[in-house]
Amino acid sequence: MKLIQSMQALSPLALLASLLLAAPLAVAEDFEIQGSAEAGQQPYQQQCASCHGNSGQGDGPAARAFNPPPASLLREELSAEHLFKVTRDGGMAHGLAPTMPAFNRSLNEQQIHDVVAYLLSLRDE
Repeated sequence: MKLIQSMQALSPLALLASLLLAAPLAVAEDFEIQGSAEAGQQPYQQQCASCHGNSGQGDGPAARAFNPPPASLLREELSAEHLFKVTRDGGMAHGLAPTMPAFNRSLNEQQIHDVVAYLLSLRDE
């Protein structure tokens, strides 16, 4: 009987956790990347490739040092808005790995748009 009660108590908690985890992946219809993939290539290579790899698959030379490892940024379920916010604010601000730094001090908003445009172009290759 106690097992059933604890499962019932966990059920709303599990639902809340799944909603919170899915929230950053939700696509806002009014968000649009206003960047240039060409302009985003250099800052991506300088700021992101050491962890996420040249192709965005999470396989950069520094990736082995992280647990959890850097994410593959090519996953279709990662919306442009999600990529933008996590790049700007860092992983911890969105319930993700605290090892993902915020780039809002080293990249301006336009550069972050450009980096995300570049990432989205890698999906097309």
